[in-house]
Amino acid sequence: MSNVSGYYKVDVTAATTTQQHQLVPDQPDRTLI
Repeated sequence: MSNVSGYYKVDVTAATTTQQHQLVPDQPDRTLI
């Protein structure tokens, strides 16, 4: 699970400018919080 957290954080940071929010509509805001 540690790998997912690290990889997700990087994705969110680089996705914040992109439209990754659509790629993770399952829990985008919940993950950020």
